[in-house]
Amino acid sequence: GDVLISRLANTVGQACVAPGLGTRMVTSVDVVILRPRPDFDSGFLVEWLSTPRHLERARLDARGTTMQRLARSQVGELPVPVLPLDDQREIGAKSAESRRIHRRTIERASRQVDLLAEHRRALITAAVIGATSADLCGGAV
Repeated sequence: GDVLISRLANTVGQACVAPGLGTRMVTSVDVVILRPRPDFDSGFLVEWLSTPRHLERARLDARGTTMQRLARSQVGELPVPVLPLDDQREIGAKSAESRRIHRRTIERASRQVDLLAEHRRALITAAVIGATSADLCGGAV
């Protein structure tokens, strides 16, 4: 149930629930371990910390001359809405499901773009060598 929060440049403010590996773990110095109180749901916290509003605030708060990062104290000062635990669980679950659907949709669209690009290359090759659509499709057209 611990929440890991990145303090480092490109991933500043991003969070995840620590995997339950059944053993003690060590994190990088640039990762904050948040152990939520019993009245906070880890999934809700990760979803809140994944919102564009939070990530933008974390990015703007990051400081440093050679590498932008959040100080541990800044991570502790980031605002989190306080809601009843049942509401947190419901919101966290719905938000996580929406993000999963969004990711799957993007993956499918990306595969379709790759297939269309491959088909385009095949058509260009066919045009250059003078093949017909029937030749390319094994006579199925």
